[in-house]
Amino acid sequence: MKTLYSLIGLPVMEIETGLQVGEVKDIVLNLEKVTVCGILVSQTGWLNDSAYIPFASIYNMGRDAVMIRNKAVLEEIGLINSDNCYLTSLCTKQIFTETGLQLGVLSDICFDQLTGELKAYLLSDGIITDLLYGRMAMPIPQVQVIGQDRLIVPESMSDLVQSEVRKLGEV
Repeated sequence: MKTLYSLIGLPVMEIETGLQVGEVKDIVLNLEKVTVCGILVSQTGWLNDSAYIPFASIYNMGRDAVMIRNKAVLEEIGLINSDNCYLTSLCTKQIFTETGLQLGVLSDICFDQLTGELKAYLLSDGIITDLLYGRMAMPIPQVQVIGQDRLIVPESMSDLVQSEVRKLGEV
């Protein structure tokens, strides 16, 4: 299972020419539909503008680069739906249940790179705890409130938090 944060900073390259058109700057998500909408790319060149690539236009997301057919798939950022959110704004948010139990801090999101479906949140409980016990994984909740610096999830999610290794093996 691939994680979204691992894509940040990867080069975006054209298959047709082998040229690098930019780097992954951020990931655009739709949490209501539980899917990756696309990626923001900081383009190389004089102007160093940002562009948007819809998920359907991505050829492949490899370990070392994101591949597109050609730069004709690049779109203006203004075409991004306002209901969407960005990965970098979600990560580092604290996750609480609706009864006030803190589950951890959102550190990454696992997804299916073929369909773009979001699979699980990876939660951190601090560097030392992460090193000793590993991160925890939690399925994406159907209902959640996204605040400025917190996510509020249903109480039932506290029962679904598992070790990352166990959860990723099952997904």
